[in-house]
Amino acid sequence: MNETPPVSCMCLTYGRPHVLEEAIESFLRQDYDGVKELIVLNDLDCQTLRFDHPEVRMINVPSRFYTVGEKRNACAALARACPKGWRFQSGRFPRTCGDFRAA
Repeated sequence: MNETPPVSCMCLTYGRPHVLEEAIESFLRQDYDGVKELIVLNDLDCQTLRFDHPEVRMINVPSRFYTVGEKRNACAALARACPKGWRFQSGRFPRTCGDFRAA
């Protein structure tokens, strides 16, 4: 029995919706047989991104991360397909964030 492992892809963005559209389309065109997810982490406080698709999670946070590394670690902490034993933390990441769905 050869199960295809789940995959989480991370997309860090800050005020670039024109580039994000192409990134999401490219992700959704992948023909991966296993479970996959795209986590989009946006930390531009005056911009709320929305995309309603079961494989895409839009996370909007109210303040900018100090570094790209901190932002990447926060995004990795949200990954559902995290290898056993891997854990990421970011003290500034809001505990209320989760799946974002358009109303």
